[in-house]
Amino acid sequence: FPSIPGYAGHHLEPGYNGISFKGCSNCWVRNVEIINADGGIFVEQGSHHVSLFNVVLRATRPAKNGMTGHHGIEVQNATDCIVKGFDIQQKFVHDLSTENAWGNVFANGKGRNLNFDHHKSVHGSHHNLFTNIDVGKGTRPWASGGPDKPGYRHAGPSEVFWNVCKNGGSPLLSFPAWPQMVVVGPGDLLAEGVSGLKPANVYEALVGWHG
Repeated sequence: FPSIPGYAGHHLEPGYNGISFKGCSNCWVRNVEIINADGGIFVEQGSHHVSLFNVVLRATRPAKNGMTGHHGIEVQNATDCIVKGFDIQQKFVHDLSTENAWGNVFANGKGRNLNFDHHKSVHGSHHNLFTNIDVGKGTRPWASGGPDKPGYRHAGPSEVFWNVCKNGGSPLLSFPAWPQMVVVGPGDLLAEGVSGLKPANVYEALVGWHG
């Protein structure tokens, strides 16, 4: 997408969006780089069993308020999907975003200053796994958006973060009060800290165990 005039701003985007799955099943994206997108990849509206492998998102356009895009990778009202090997090299308002999504896996990824945006919804995203991810700078891993409506919440129960770090291995030192949240990682102060955590990717370990 064009680099000029730059990112228009949150909710002011002209719609330079990459790939969208709506109501899809058994689909995949592999080895794709998207440059200067307002939105990178969307998996939405009841989609399931969608695989995103080795996706790179980057920007060469000027930022606005420190941002160069709206959504990086969004999984909304979708289940049983996997996002693996992602590299988000730019700063989106919502980098890795879930909304009312469950049973999904995000693995072997990294970002410049990644946030696990849990967009508010009636049920909140729940029972998703985030494993072997480096958030980069690590100043906003839990920054989340969504409508401020009665009964809406960022997350439901059992969001699992396994071996999530910043800056190549440093621990995350604060966590949101999401219900029944599970965090296991290198030296975490507010979760179960494990030095040299093995397996680094618990999803791959479980898949291998099941044969």
